[in-house]
Amino acid sequence: MDLEKIRNAAFLNFAGNKVSSHQNDSRDHVSYCVDLILGWLAEDIILTVILLEGIPARLQGSDSEREFLSQNELDTAPDIIIGKEGEERLLEIICDWTNHWEEQHKADLRDNKFVRLVKDNSLLLGVSPISGTGFLMNVSDNHHEFEYNQYIGAYNKSGYTTKEINNHLKSINEVLSDLYNIFNEKTT
Repeated sequence: MDLEKIRNAAFLNFAGNKVSSHQNDSRDHVSYCVDLILGWLAEDIILTVILLEGIPARLQGSDSEREFLSQNELDTAPDIIIGKEGEERLLEIICDWTNHWEEQHKADLRDNKFVRLVKDNSLLLGVSPISGTGFLMNVSDNHHEFEYNQYIGAYNKSGYTTKEINNHLKSINEVLSDLYNIFNEKTT
């Protein structure tokens, strides 16, 4: 292994060690950091395509500056504020990097993320790059069938699960078009 790889692994181990095992789930420190970076890239790409559509949007939340934070610095705020002032909505982005949603016919939100999204009247945007599909939900409208789940194996913790995700999956282009339409209707 060359020196650069050793330094990168050491940095990711250090950064991943800032959070608790609860946050890491069953991932090692490097895997946790890689997942975090992939999530940031997805958020940044989605933010960019929203802005290119002419819809105001900005990152929010404790990790919006793309720093590896310690456990006590983390929050559950949705990732993006989207829309014009006075008509803004919060947008949470989740990614399925393994085609789990389509293959298992379910999607999970760990811990109390679902409760926070409902409280904030947030939109939930899911993206599955492998299948080229995704979904857009207003989690407050209760048409998604998320239910409390005592144990989500992938996270080794409780959270909320919908076993109806296939009813919501569409091509990613359709999902983004649906998102744009929500905000373009408000600007006309």
